[in-house]
Amino acid sequence: MKSGTRFEKLTEKIFLQLIKNPEYDKVEHDVKLLGKDGPRQIDILITSEIANMPIKTIVECKDYKGKVSVGVVDSLHSVMADVNANKAVLVSSNGFSSTAIKKAKRLG
Repeated sequence: MKSGTRFEKLTEKIFLQLIKNPEYDKVEHDVKLLGKDGPRQIDILITSEIANMPIKTIVECKDYKGKVSVGVVDSLHSVMADVNANKAVLVSSNGFSSTAIKKAKRLG
């Protein structure tokens, strides 16, 4: 198994531990979602239901040797819009550049 896949599986396990109600929350690894621009690969998809409304969170995992750049934040934001996700989470094994943090905060 590639180190990136191992990192994704570890992240999946962490999110599985964090979900509050397994009856309404689901965590899946390596999911294809149909977006406006075609199929998109999602590292981890978390689907929840709150007050009978579906909530979709996508998680992107980056197992880079260095910090994640602002371009990765831009790309994830684009995927989030393309697949109509409610939220996006970016997980890094080695941190984020200051511009990536600033952009992520601005985008919410």
